[in-house]
Amino acid sequence: MAILYHWTGFPILTAASISDIIQYLSIMINKCLKVCQRLNSYKKKVEENRSDLDDPDAMLNYIQFFLGVAENYSNEIERLSSDLKSSVEKEHIISFQRLLDDCYELNDYCKGFKFKHIERKLKEEKFRYLVDDIYGVPADLMYEFRVCGEIKRRLEVLVGSKSAQYKDDTHLIQPETIEDPDDFVRNLRVSYESDTEIKIKKPPKKAKNFTYDDLGFKDNEVWKAFIYTIKEPPHIYETGPAHIKKGREKERNSQYDTKMGRIRSINKKLIVFFNKECGAQLPEDFKLYEPRKEEGKGKYKFKFQVSCYDGIEEDYYSKYEQYSKDELVDEVKTLMKKYAVTEDQVILEKVVVASNVARASGFLSDDEVNKMFNLDSSRWSSWEKKEYPHDDLRDDDLHEV
Repeated sequence: MAILYHWTGFPILTAASISDIIQYLSIMINKCLKVCQRLNSYKKKVEENRSDLDDPDAMLNYIQFFLGVAENYSNEIERLSSDLKSSVEKEHIISFQRLLDDCYELNDYCKGFKFKHIERKLKEEKFRYLVDDIYGVPADLMYEFRVCGEIKRRLEVLVGSKSAQYKDDTHLIQPETIEDPDDFVRNLRVSYESDTEIKIKKPPKKAKNFTYDDLGFKDNEVWKAFIYTIKEPPHIYETGPAHIKKGREKERNSQYDTKMGRIRSINKKLIVFFNKECGAQLPEDFKLYEPRKEEGKGKYKFKFQVSCYDGIEEDYYSKYEQYSKDELVDEVKTLMKKYAVTEDQVILEKVVVASNVARASGFLSDDEVNKMFNLDSSRWSSWEKKEYPHDDLRDDDLHEV
């Protein structure tokens, strides 16, 4: 049975099966990964603008704290999801109750940050959007994790149920009742395959390749504008300003109108495709892109995740379980460095999986992994520098993952 959603955005799990719950847990894991991605970008901005911010150290501590929270939540949900495939036990009910209690407690921490840093005049008001987001992203995650109460209540009914009720559906394209349109789009992953083809993945299902013809495009300027944006980092679609100065007068920029027409056409075709192939039920006026004001005027980015890596196949566990101790430890360190440089979503997913396998295999302790997760691209731990004194990360290395 497909998951239905309340108008508040929370799933209706009154009659949900184990399969339905596991499906929703995969959405929760991806939300945690997105929070990590966004918090890392905010961390970088705070460090770059320290002199213009009130108490930047407190902001960085808050960000680092919730990076740990999001990672722990993701790992716990992943563990529970795996366990539920076998059976529902009282231990699982207790675990979801703990998550529920925890998110209420941490919400108070979010409120304290809001009181100290938002409900006041800032040194530079132009950074209010950043402070708002630093508060809002963790607060939203704490709110969304209240669904653990609904999951707990449903598991109390299903306790003792065996894995026969679980159906593993790993195919990407299948009509289903979709979560909130914005969440659905932001959970999608798109990567460049060739000048005529892209790959699309909706976790936890497998990725699938589509040509421009499959997507409803023709081999024309509209498709070329789309595939160029998917292919070239930082995956920004540029229109330029709507008006340009000519002397003292302003004139309408014809290039702006042409390029806006193309992105609207891209938007329209993709909505038709997602609704047809995925049963997404996206409104006709829904926008798959959003302005990037921090990047400058006339710059837009698609809401779905775009990766420059051909790495969205999801069978990372099977791959890393074949690695020797030295191979896996080196892989974790390399991936963490590359994520610090690129903040690429696929690299983040690989980091989480590789480190989980390393811990489960006894190759790395929790403390060792936590130390590595706290590193950034400019400050590596002394033990790592000692072990890898000449391990410089070159640009050409970034394509070897």
